[in-house]
Amino acid sequence: MIPNLYTADAKTDAPGLACKGAILRPADVTGTFNERTVRRLAVSNRFFSLALQVLTLALLLSASVSAQVMTGTNLGPIPDGTAAGPGKHGAPRDVLFTSDRVATVQSIDLAFRGNHTFVGDLKVTLISPLGIEHVLFERTGATTATSPGSSSNLISTHAGYGFRDSSANNWWTLANIGNVDIPVSNARSVIAGPVAAPPPAITSINSAFLNTPVNGTWILRFEDGWSGDTGDVVAATLTITTLTPAAFRVTKVADTNDGVCDSDCSLREAILASAGLNPPGNQIIFATPLFDSPRTLVLNSELTVSSDMAIVGPGAHRLTISAAGRSRVFRLTGGARVTLGSLRIADGV
Repeated sequence: MIPNLYTADAKTDAPGLACKGAILRPADVTGTFNERTVRRLAVSNRFFSLALQVLTLALLLSASVSAQVMTGTNLGPIPDGTAAGPGKHGAPRDVLFTSDRVATVQSIDLAFRGNHTFVGDLKVTLISPLGIEHVLFERTGATTATSPGSSSNLISTHAGYGFRDSSANNWWTLANIGNVDIPVSNARSVIAGPVAAPPPAITSINSAFLNTPVNGTWILRFEDGWSGDTGDVVAATLTITTLTPAAFRVTKVADTNDGVCDSDCSLREAILASAGLNPPGNQIIFATPLFDSPRTLVLNSELTVSSDMAIVGPGAHRLTISAAGRSRVFRLTGGARVTLGSLRIADGV
């Protein structure tokens, strides 16, 4: 079960951590960060566990683009809302997609078939293996805080409902049409209702997950926030266009830099080697058996990251990256987006 997530829209209260729009959990930090969202990624006298799924990668893979099509499992009824809503969500129906592909996300195309009267009841969210969430729609048609929203119906006899950034359609334009069946459609995801002056602003699925790892279990979550109307999910497909990245393996604990990442490679050397490649979106992993036991990487100075990449450790209980009170841990420049997982960050200033 993925724990509750919180989105920080401004500087957080976490000591030493400044972020805007990063994904936060009650006891840890995870997600994709960029130069604007993380001005300082550093923790003084406190650890933030980034306990996520371990990825197994080849030593070095040449970049190639391809698509993976995954069929959803765990289909079935969407539990009804617990009371008259809004926001009285019942238990979720989590449709699952599993990938073993060592790659990063370039774009996402999602489609599902289902039935549900009164679509305004529903909240539908796509969740990545790292726990990053993106709402496709919520409270469709609601214009006030207490409005029940659109009375239109999802119907599974249609070919399905698709969501992709290339669509020219706003979901509300298609779905907020009164007590009738919503036609088969492709649409953009949108911000959650209520929206006083429809249609709501569109959002980007691709931007939410760009250059994050594909490997693991993706969740398409359906939640009913108002009792009375019910439905089910009968089919779902998740298509991810992926980039198979170069993968650099850290083979040592010492913070050295000779400009080369080979069989003798520090984290700093791996970051520099990854930053020099095009396209971006490469991954850095940590060698076994060295990192099968708890290790601490003590930095001589901050790690500067200038291009998109993912740094995936062997587990938060096994890897700590510490600035030893000398500097920040990471500095992101040039609009870089960095995904961190399965490691701890400590002792930054």
